[in-house]
Amino acid sequence: MKKLILIFTIICAFSLTANAQAKKLSSKEAANADAKELAQVVGLTDTQTQDFARLFEQKYLMLEIPNLSNERKSIVSSSIDAKLTASLNEKQMKALDAKPGLHQRLIK
Repeated sequence: MKKLILIFTIICAFSLTANAQAKKLSSKEAANADAKELAQVVGLTDTQTQDFARLFEQKYLMLEIPNLSNERKSIVSSSIDAKLTASLNEKQMKALDAKPGLHQRLIK
């Protein structure tokens, strides 16, 4: 009987651990995190940060579409890049270009 209780406890512990590791950020949370990181790097206003959060949320929602082709993903990526480039001034773009990993993550 003690062994059964022990086995049950161990199974419950492993299942809870597995569920905790499988947690994924929602598109809104990921978008807000991206916008905050961009704001820290290039110095955005609160309004700009909110605008970019909505843009990135839209990106994540589009990329979550099942069976999205690679061609469509590249179109989404180039669209986000164009909007990002158009919204930032030259000084802000230089600050973003100084961190190519961030720039790629924001548009992909």
